[in-house]
Amino acid sequence: NVPAQEKGEILAALGPLKSQIVEVSGDATGTPLPADFKPAPPLTKSQMKKGPFPKAKGSAKGHGKM
Repeated sequence: NVPAQEKGEILAALGPLKSQIVEVSGDATGTPLPADFKPAPPLTKSQMKKGPFPKAKGSAKGHGKM
């Protein structure tokens, strides 16, 4: 449950972006997937733990080679 004032604030902030956020129905939506479509395999526990942006080894900020 979100208080009315906060709902109003977020809707006021998102309102101008509606045309960029809300999908408009058209010919390009709801089309069947190709017969040869295969979904990606599920992530492993290790991949999920690393997250979407794993830190590269030895790439601490401010310590790169110049």
